[in-house]
Amino acid sequence: MNTRQHLVAILLLLVSLCVNAAAQDSRGSINGKITDPQDAVLPGVTVTLKNVATNVEVTSVTNSDGNYSFLSWRLESTQSP
Repeated sequence: MNTRQHLVAILLLLVSLCVNAAAQDSRGSINGKITDPQDAVLPGVTVTLKNVATNVEVTSVTNSDGNYSFLSWRLESTQSP
């Protein structure tokens, strides 16, 4: 490889690293199961997830097994006062 080809290869590498860094996103899922004190599952329960920083709320309803899911929820960093 000559010098020009090396420079082009390095430039392409740097561009690909920048694209990957820009594509990073913090997302996660929250799953759970609602039961009563006797461990019986509770279907049809509405579960609310609230972002206290923005007051945005989303809800999920438990299925017949008492399970709920919040999929692909954006995770945000918070600091304690």
